[in-house]
Amino acid sequence: MTGSDPEEEAREAKHAGEPVRAGDAYTIWAYTNLSNRDLWEHPHDVFWAQRAFADAVICYRLGGRHNRALNRSKQGTLIGTDVAEQLPEAFDPPLLYLVQGTLAEYNGDLRLLAGREHVGRAYDRARARYTEAAEASESGTRFPLGDCEEQNDYSVLLFNELVDVTGSSVEPVFRWDSGLTLSEWVDYKEEHLPGLVERLLDIGIEAYAED
Repeated sequence: MTGSDPEEEAREAKHAGEPVRAGDAYTIWAYTNLSNRDLWEHPHDVFWAQRAFADAVICYRLGGRHNRALNRSKQGTLIGTDVAEQLPEAFDPPLLYLVQGTLAEYNGDLRLLAGREHVGRAYDRARARYTEAAEASESGTRFPLGDCEEQNDYSVLLFNELVDVTGSSVEPVFRWDSGLTLSEWVDYKEEHLPGLVERLLDIGIEAYAED
């Protein structure tokens, strides 16, 4: 790597048509996020690490390195599961359930992006945690997607990026205006993300070429 900022290096490599170099840089960006602080007290770093792992998975698949894509997917899901299991020591409901739901949602994303099994099971777990969060809240209402910026930003941004670079007719999601609850967002993503990934793989790394 030639750049000091792995995120910048990754984006540069992706736009230059070098998906494997981009995957390597995204991997380092993931590790950088995971080394920042106590992950159980600051899961925001884990969320961004999951985003970086997801980007690495996509790039390795575009570069024909499926085994490396699987490895990054498995790393991300293992770390997310480990952190989710330790969270009760740091958080109380409903925030506990929201964070656990987000980590389960990312687990599903990483599995889907790498072509692994049990995607639906992970998304079901996310929806269940989001339902528990709603039940544990004072209002008893379901959480709107727009109220959960820190937890779900990565997932929404990645989804919208895939809509954009593939030229898909799927509607992007704008958190504040979507009208979706967290569970409905998972439903929407589960319906459309597989097709976006398939379309991206058909187009290839050229989808990211700068005009």
